[in-house]
Amino acid sequence: MEMAIRFGTAGWRGVIGEDFTFANVRRLSVVLAHWLQARYESPRVVIGYDTRFLSERFAEQSARVFARNRIPVWLCQRDAPHPAISWAVVRRGASLGLNFTGSHNLPQYSGIKVIDERGGLMGDEVTHQWEADVEAYSNHSVIALTYDEQWVTPIDPRPDYLEQLARMVPPERLQRRLRVVVDPLYGSTREYLESYLTEQTPIEVEPLHSFKDPYFGGYGPEATRENLQELIRFVRDGSFDLGLAMDGDGDRFGIVDRDGVYVQPEQVLCILYDYLLEGRGERGGVVRNIATTHLLDRIAQAHGQPVIQTPIGYKNAAPYLWRDDILVAVEESAGFTLRPHIPDKDGMLACLVATEVVAQTGEPLMAYWQKIVQKYGPLYQAKGQCACDESSFRQYQQWLRSPPTALGPYSIHRVETLDGIKLYIDDETWLLVRMAGTEPLIRVYAESPHRDTARRLVQTAIRFMQGEGR
Repeated sequence: MEMAIRFGTAGWRGVIGEDFTFANVRRLSVVLAHWLQARYESPRVVIGYDTRFLSERFAEQSARVFARNRIPVWLCQRDAPHPAISWAVVRRGASLGLNFTGSHNLPQYSGIKVIDERGGLMGDEVTHQWEADVEAYSNHSVIALTYDEQWVTPIDPRPDYLEQLARMVPPERLQRRLRVVVDPLYGSTREYLESYLTEQTPIEVEPLHSFKDPYFGGYGPEATRENLQELIRFVRDGSFDLGLAMDGDGDRFGIVDRDGVYVQPEQVLCILYDYLLEGRGERGGVVRNIATTHLLDRIAQAHGQPVIQTPIGYKNAAPYLWRDDILVAVEESAGFTLRPHIPDKDGMLACLVATEVVAQTGEPLMAYWQKIVQKYGPLYQAKGQCACDESSFRQYQQWLRSPPTALGPYSIHRVETLDGIKLYIDDETWLLVRMAGTEPLIRVYAESPHRDTARRLVQTAIRFMQGEGR
């Protein structure tokens, strides 16, 4: 039985050996090869991969398919971060890029992120067509035969990418003698930030988990507070100024402040955006997804800048980054990019801008955060999730068909269905319930000027999804 290939918010993912197999990788690769040949006179492809089991082999099998179709391939020599692969697509003028990665998911997962010629993730209209086209190929109808080696060229994307980082965050902005721990979580950002900081700045860098481990230390390579406990202790006990972490493929960040204080992603995003406007004197609005803090709206509006809300998935933000009046695109799950750069999230860039904030102000990030709260007022976020079983999925569908007018003691003021269902209790308090794009989960988000209200909204919504509040 052939497994369907389905693209989520950031590519196609599956369990290695079950649905993510060599046969399915070849099926998708031949569809992409034919798609390129129908649209480009001389298509070219960049292929990279992460540190997971078999990622290099999956990438090599895909390269064989393109080579057999006489499409030149630039194949990364070793595992590489997603932002570096995306920049290689732009820098080399490729028609398409493929990154074999499971991103932040558990070690048993792998996946493919497909990158367009501008360096962003391919949009839904195209990926839905690929899903249909791949059904025409059985698991045994596409084989990777020998190929002429002239069609595959090995590359190292690191030098070009580090040059781009230096353009986005010039070394002269990082001349304070800070002490920083860099934690790639055993992933593909190894030797990227360490190299940039040690070679171009006086910052003292201590690497942590900077070696390849397909098990990622026994947990998923997501830069969350739970997964960064060792980094937190390292920063606190060693009296470091910052801890900088990236997820498995480097597109998300995790930041630990002085004294081992974990800085929430929504706090980091507000700090970075406010600093770019106030500290650098930049101008431009913010693109945020529907689950991201509205405190960014307050910052933008105070500076007369626009705010654009999109569905979840960075591919939905990418088109707006070509507008002259947009400066950053962000998402609540530790996603950040700054124009002009690739139109996709970049955890290393976020970490460098955070380092610039500390280097330029001479203060911890949380001191900067307190100034933001004093200036714009507080907003607190809460998050939760539940398994998407048959019962909870029915309840979710019921809410989409007939939105509730109240949730426990809270009356619903307004409803949005841009992505899932977003219920506004008032202009500053909201609840979002949506299906996860890459996992069988229902995710719940809430925000309010009152911390307890946000928490209660999430708890109440989860009880409703699980059938306890009906």
